[in-house]
Amino acid sequence: MRILFLSIGMPDLSTTQSEMYGDLLRELDRRGYEITIIAPANKTNSCRIEKEGDFTVLRVPLKPFRGNIPFYKKGIRILLMSQKYKLAYKKYLKNVHFDIVMMATPPATLVDVAELIKKRSGAKLYLILRDIHPECLNRKHVPQETLNRTDVYDECKKGFGVNYFVYKLLYVKSQKLYKLSDWIGCMSPQNQEYIQSIAPYLDKSKIVLLPNWYNNELNSISNDDADKFIKKYNLENKYIAIFGGTIGPAQAIWNIASLAKHCLDRSDIVFVIIGRGWKKRTLEEIAKKDNLTNMLFFEYMPKKDYESILQRADVGLISIDEKYTVPTCPSKVIGYMSLAKPVVAMFNKGNDYGEFYIDKAGCGLWSVGLDNERMFSNFDWIYNHKEERIQMGKSGYDYFKENLTTEAVCNILCEQIKNNDSQ
Repeated sequence: MRILFLSIGMPDLSTTQSEMYGDLLRELDRRGYEITIIAPANKTNSCRIEKEGDFTVLRVPLKPFRGNIPFYKKGIRILLMSQKYKLAYKKYLKNVHFDIVMMATPPATLVDVAELIKKRSGAKLYLILRDIHPECLNRKHVPQETLNRTDVYDECKKGFGVNYFVYKLLYVKSQKLYKLSDWIGCMSPQNQEYIQSIAPYLDKSKIVLLPNWYNNELNSISNDDADKFIKKYNLENKYIAIFGGTIGPAQAIWNIASLAKHCLDRSDIVFVIIGRGWKKRTLEEIAKKDNLTNMLFFEYMPKKDYESILQRADVGLISIDEKYTVPTCPSKVIGYMSLAKPVVAMFNKGNDYGEFYIDKAGCGLWSVGLDNERMFSNFDWIYNHKEERIQMGKSGYDYFKENLTTEAVCNILCEQIKNNDSQ
């Protein structure tokens, strides 16, 4: 069976570099699927087909659309991506038959590419739904009188949204994508219900459960880099709370700052922040203003280095903006599970993230909305209960190995494909 995967970013697959979708495609390849990928060019300015390991990859040159780029430029470049992908497909792959087109959100704007390939090849479309756009882009201002926290930072109170034209465009593209899809793989049961609510015309059978996944082996992580890190920054005998990944508006940086402020009188606790994003500078400014000397900041680092440091951490932090109205499920929790780390999570109401990932795994504690008291008590409880903390980490790891490895989730995906083909 031939699969064409539409990607907005894929590392060189001839290397062993791990990446969420690359790992899934490697597993599908191992099971006998023939994989072709359309992705941005990594090193060349010419459009061409390359052989990367066992994969055929059509690399398309694009202008950068990630990182510190103005929003309007990012949007224009993402829209142009669809047109460039269509031209590349017509030139190099139009005579190749594909059974399945696979793509993930964001962006929904690649729907036009998927539609073209479906018409030409008769393929079915599997949508891996990770972000629900445009609904997740708008987060409302929080009035002061509704806040039940006394130390909430100003950042918390700000709304976030996009203009009407952008919202309408993404809405139209997303609805078109849902109609076109033969499978919509959702991260949790609440995600499935939400999609049904915003696209009630959909046949429920096509809205399927496809959890997040992670590729990692606990015993394969070297201790050397972690030891060097611990010594270099005088973190011996420290209780390390780690927050890694994108640091943007969605990550509710006020939660991390509030926790650090709450722990200032405990000299053994340190908050290690690893990653980048356009709210990282704001978090650094908050730390400086409030003299949060228990926070250490690091830039993005390779997955192996991050995992080595994470292996020495005591607890992993997850924070989602409570102003979200969409259920969202960051894959970060699975990275923590894979290294046997307990979790303290803070997220929005109407979200089954806690029940579906954290409670089922027994890997941590969580709070909802701006529940300052619960957030602090969760953090303090895990800090004060070492044996239970270790057991939470072990429970999360066991659950990960059973249900959330790349292999386990690929089993779910392949079974869904098989069942659809038999109908």
